[in-house]
Order: sequence, then C-alpha cells, then structure tokens
Amino acid sequence: MSKVWHWAAIAVAAIPGPALADAAQSSAFKLPSNVAVNVSGGAANPDGSGLKSDTSVDIQTAVGDAKLSGTFISAPSSPSQPADQTQRKLGLDSTLHGPAGVTVSINAGSEIQDTRQYGMLVPAGLAATSATTQQNTASATATVRPLSDVGVTMGVSQSHSVTAQDNQPVTGARQSNTVTADDRQVFASADWTPVPSITLNAGAKSQEMRVSSRGMGDNADQYRYATPSASATAQLWDGAQMKLSGEDAVSPVNPYDFAALAQAAGPDTDLRLAPNREWRNRASLTQNLDNGASLSATVTQARIESTTELALTPDGATAPSSVSGGTRKQLDANLSMPLSGIGLPDTTLSSQATLRQSRIRDPLTGQLRRVSGEVPRDAGVKLTHKDHKHHLEWGVTGNLGTTQNFYQPAQMTALRTDSGVGAFVTYKPGKYVVSLNADGLLGGTRSQTDTLYNGTRLGNIETVNRTSDSSPLVSVSVSQKF
Repeated sequence: MSKVWHWAAIAVAAIPGPALADAAQSSAFKLPSNVAVNVSGGAANPDGSGLKSDTSVDIQTAVGDAKLSGTFISAPSSPSQPADQTQRKLGLDSTLHGPAGVTVSINAGSEIQDTRQYGMLVPAGLAATSATTQQNTASATATVRPLSDVGVTMGVSQSHSVTAQDNQPVTGARQSNTVTADDRQVFASADWTPVPSITLNAGAKSQEMRVSSRGMGDNADQYRYATPSASATAQLWDGAQMKLSGEDAVSPVNPYDFAALAQAAGPDTDLRLAPNREWRNRASLTQNLDNGASLSATVTQARIESTTELALTPDGATAPSSVSGGTRKQLDANLSMPLSGIGLPDTTLSSQATLRQSRIRDPLTGQLRRVSGEVPRDAGVKLTHKDHKHHLEWGVTGNLGTTQNFYQPAQMTALRTDSGVGAFVTYKPGKYVVSLNADGLLGGTRSQTDTLYNGTRLGNIETVNRTSDSSPLVSVSVSQKF
C-alpha cells in the first residue's frame, strides 16, 4: 500500500498538467459540476530556477467536501536554500458534516523528499551530504457545539518518517545512517463566547516523539510533552480586533540533525538533541477601514527552552546540539491601502515589515548572539494596479536589504541581499493565470562571505572567501482551473 501511495503522489503531481488540460477540453470528457481541477506550475526558486507543479481535485457533496492534491518540486540550490531538493507529495483533506452539528475533518499525506547538499554550508569535515525522507501523516479532528456560545474540538494525529542519509567525508569512506521518527499527538480545546465581542479559547496537547538512528552511529531517544495554550480575542471599536495568546510550542526533532549527532559523537556523548521548544506570548491588533484599507501589527515575545545549533564533540567533530535558554522577540506590521481616494483607481499600496531579535549563548564561545540563520529585519512595499478590461495585474515591488549569519565551530557564513526594486505582471484571461516576476531590476545584489578560522572561531582567521551576483531574478508560473 505504501508503494502505491507514493507512486500515486508522483502521478497526480506530474501527469495532470498536460493530461487533464487535454481531457477537460475534449468533448468526450466532461467534469461533473461538483468536481474542480486546478493545475499550476512555475519556478521553484526565487531566481527562476527549478520546477514546481501543483495539481488538486476538489469534490463537493451534500455530506462534505474532499480535496486530493499532488505536488512535485525540483529545486536546485540557491543562496536562501543551499541544497538541491526534489519533493513529491500527495495529500487528502476531507470535511464531513454529521448529525447534531458535528464536523469531522480527516487529513492524510505522504511525502518523499530527496536533499543533496554540497559547498561551503555543508558541516565541517564533509564534502557532501544527501538524504531521502519518506513521511506518512494522518489526523482526525471532531468539532461540536453543545451550546450556541461554546465549541469543543478533539483530535488525534500521527506521523511516521524514515530518513536514509549518506555523508561523504573530506577524507575516508562514505557514512550511511537510517533515522526513524514517530510523532503522536492527542489534543483538545474549547472556545467560549461569553459576550458577542469576546471569544476565549483554551487547549492542551499531549505529544510523544520517538527517534532512532541506525548505521554509522546507533542511538535512540524519546520525548514526552504536555503543551497548554490559551487565547482571548476581542472586537474593540468598528473594524478593530485584538488578540492575546500564549502557548508552549514544540517542534519535532529534525532527523538529519539526529543522524549527524549520532554519527559524529556516538551514544555516550554529553551533547544532546531535543525538540526545539519555546514558550510564546503574542499580541496582535488588526484595523479594517471602510475604504478597504487595513492595518495589522503583531508582537511576539518568546522564552527559548531549546534550540539547535552546531557544536563541537570532545573529539573535535562538528555536530548539531541543543542549546538551552535564550529569548526571542519579533514585530510584524502589515498595511494595505487602496489609492482611489487620490485619483488612482484600481491601485493598491501594500507593505510589510518584520523585526527580529534573539539571544542565545554560543555553544563554542559562550558569548551571546543571534540564533544562526536569523534575518534581523526584512521589509517590502508593493504597488499593484488592476486592468480589468485587459485581464492584467501589474506593479512594482521594493525590498529592504537583508542579512543572515550562519555559525559553525570553524566557520561563519554571511549572506546579504541589498535593497532592490522589482516588477511583476499577471495575466488572467479566464481559467489561465500566467505570472511573471522579476526581482533585482535595480539593486538587489546578492553576496556571500565565508570566514574560515584556524581550528575554531576561538582562533585566528585563516581565509575569507567572497562571491556576489547582481543579475536579476526572473521567474514564470502558469496555472489553470477546469
């Protein structure tokens, strides 16, 4: 059954593009009125490289809805994603409406992902690394409203994945590992609307995770968490909404990281790898205006219980390890405003900005720094004009420069993208949608600086390598509905 499921994912994702297009236009093949087929495709990376294809079949019936979807992605490495990736995914999402107002949602998915990484961002000591992951997931959720102002949701979910990983050291024989991971959850929540303007929600989740590694490094571990959450949503004045929430957020262990630690350090090391976990408090305010404008702002403050960084084993090897303690703050702001009031009909100005600040203790130097790979700030503005007569939507974009620092015991890599201006055009003549995006028409130069140290980052700088690319990033996507 598993093999049939995986091959079905490939077929649904890859075949329907041309096949369903011909079938839908053929007089011998007509889709029922309650069935819709959507096909889209385009570049997988922002620079226009790679391929991404999505296909979905939507079915609507009197007792519920169902959606079968397939995705195929072939993405070569890029500065933002320094690895070649191929992904094939099949998903089923269904909602059934039962008696007494009970709603049942059943979701299932199967995914195969191949990742190959090489170059400067490969962990020290390796010339290349590759991995193939097969993951199956399933969940069932039931929602009922015993009272008009009270809702109750209960559910279960399960995930099982197997990752086969191969590492090629700079010197020596190839190393192979197989990592198996299981994640089981039981969750429940309730919402109450005591007055029309206020909604309260509280929930809890019991989560059990197991992970094991076999091959060059044998190891196994198990984690159990009970994670509560709560929120309050209030409708303030006209068009204004405020939401306060708090939750204990836990992410499953990354199987690649677990295998790398098992291979580099063995089962007797003092280094440990735990799920990434943080207690997260969030406050958001949204304001919708009568002229169609909207403004939102969200403040997040988190206490980091565990996060993953690269550290040194007692033998001097590089391996992922959990770092305890730290803080994270984030501010998100979004604005959307139509410009018809100043004589520009069918034109909208939108912008977004994010500020991030985190502090953890570097596992090598002991000094406080940002989480590896964090983008301190990013912001963009977009001017969009809709030409309904010619089925066109076009505009310009502007993006603020961004920086990222990646930390390894003997290396630091800095990625930077300068501020730049781009443009886009979308053509929607009917069922077809064709989009052309070009970033970096002005500015937008991308650069990478690799600083290598003598021994570790505690030592002297040995060499600095710099590369840059100022060419525009152009991508095209095409989609069709039947």
